[in-house]
Amino acid sequence: MEERYRNSNRISGRRLQARRLAISAAFALTLGASATEPQVDVVADVGHQGPIDGMTYSSDGRWLMTSCRPSDGTTRLWFESRLRYVLPGSRAAMPPSGELVVTGSEDAFRQLGAIRRWDLATGRMKWEALGREVHSFAVTPDGTSLVALGKDKSYQVWDIETGEVRQRLAGFAPGLGEIFVSPLGTWVATRYRNTIATWELSTGQARCLLAEEPNSVRQLTFAPREQFIVAAGKGTVRLWDPETCELRHRFETDDERLDRGLVSPDGAYVLASSSRQALLWHRESGELVYQATELEHCSGFSAIAFHPSGDWAAIGRRNGRIDLVAPEIGMPIQTLKSSFGPSLLVPHPDGTELTAGAHGINFLRLKSDNYTKRGRQSHLKLEALYLSEDAEQLVAQNA
Repeated sequence: MEERYRNSNRISGRRLQARRLAISAAFALTLGASATEPQVDVVADVGHQGPIDGMTYSSDGRWLMTSCRPSDGTTRLWFESRLRYVLPGSRAAMPPSGELVVTGSEDAFRQLGAIRRWDLATGRMKWEALGREVHSFAVTPDGTSLVALGKDKSYQVWDIETGEVRQRLAGFAPGLGEIFVSPLGTWVATRYRNTIATWELSTGQARCLLAEEPNSVRQLTFAPREQFIVAAGKGTVRLWDPETCELRHRFETDDERLDRGLVSPDGAYVLASSSRQALLWHRESGELVYQATELEHCSGFSAIAFHPSGDWAAIGRRNGRIDLVAPEIGMPIQTLKSSFGPSLLVPHPDGTELTAGAHGINFLRLKSDNYTKRGRQSHLKLEALYLSEDAEQLVAQNA
């Protein structure tokens, strides 16, 4: 009996070796293992006295702005990864051009008693606005205007060259919340508790007033192409049309801690996370294409981001692990390691570097900027991989 079993399952050493090679090759093609390993350059101490809560690149990737509130009340500007300026003000905004930055200093009541506009070419302050009691502000993408929310709940548009108020936004006064300007500068939105309000920036007219359930708006942002307002919280991610105020998509989970949500640059995918899980959906079909859960203590999720072209989604954990997931195949294609659990993940504009921020900064540089495309295309073109009858070679059948 034992001999018959051995005969029926006998595999030659050559065939076994070829089979192992086939499995390894299939696994490599699936995960894009042809990618080069990342080169990690770590800046452990950036000078802030607390965790970084703001991090923004200029569109050319040469300037990086970091801010920390309320621990040290400063904003730091990095030029090509080297510290250039330390500016007063714990809140800051920089337009994509990287030509200027606006900072605000908080008083004892967390109001911004001083707003300052700085020229990054010279490091000099161009103007200072004192005593305006601003609660929050944002800079328009073209760098010409500053949208500010006053303590009196008024919304104003300032000329960024002079600091003068030139327009007021009419209508809503939902409360003292955060201000967001859409990526193309068409819309202004604010979030206060469970209320979202929007305006059309060019006309100053109010557009939407959306009242949601308590704790259901933990994060608010715009889709990169402005096609959606994105709100995450209480187990859901909701996408509204900013022009019609209609709810277009709703993605639900059983995790009420969900508090982060993003739309990919091409609008095809929705990424969300809580401390316990990360999820990736195809927007149109609603199909869940990837899900990761907390596997061990301190491995929960802390930050998410998309590659500038949407090639991968970055999912950071509290233990410093960062997975790069290819949406089209719904699988991780690379795992990076940060020296800390990132609270912020910001891809470099050229897509070759991922910057992780928390109590310091990790610059995670990739030697190849197209490894995700190579791995994804290999997987999509490969329909079958099998051994020839004589076990001498691998045969790949393309789709």
